Amino acid sequence: MELQNCPDVRLAELDDLPELMRLTKIACTEDAQHKYDAEKVLGVLRLHFEKRGGVIGVVGEKGQELKAYIIMVINEVWYSRDHHVQELSLFVAPDHRRSDYAKQLMQFSKQTSDVLNLDLTIGVLSNERTAPKVRLYQRQFPAAGAFFVYHPKN
Repeated sequence: MELQNCPDVRLAELDDLPELMRLTKIACTEDAQHKYDAEKVLGVLRLHFEKRGGVIGVVGEKGQELKAYIIMVINEVWYSRDHHVQELSLFVAPDHRRSDYAKQLMQFSKQTSDVLNLDLTIGVLSNERTAPKVRLYQRQFPAAGAFFVYHPKN
């Protein structure tokens, strides 16, 4: 896939796996609502590496520390046989947040949607810096709803 307007993004390669695991743990520690499960994360990442319906874009040179990633899966819409691309996670490492890497990864997700001719579905779920993340997504994508989270008292 030829990437336009995202010169720092490339498709993840198997050699990137240790760095992806490192960054996903940071991302989940920072933003997740639930406990990080490395085995579960590895299973999702394998969808990309085994070409079974996953797409991962990364920022960083091969064999070097990754700066950012986007993880997407291709699955059926819950109420239809139609498929869509679903963004699971987009993360920029703290030292690189003043870059345009998030915008480049969003552009990568749009291009993936275009190439596959499938809708792209995104939700912003975050405990930290939620409002700035939502504003960033609103500048890149048309809104089609919202996500809200309730945590039971127990």
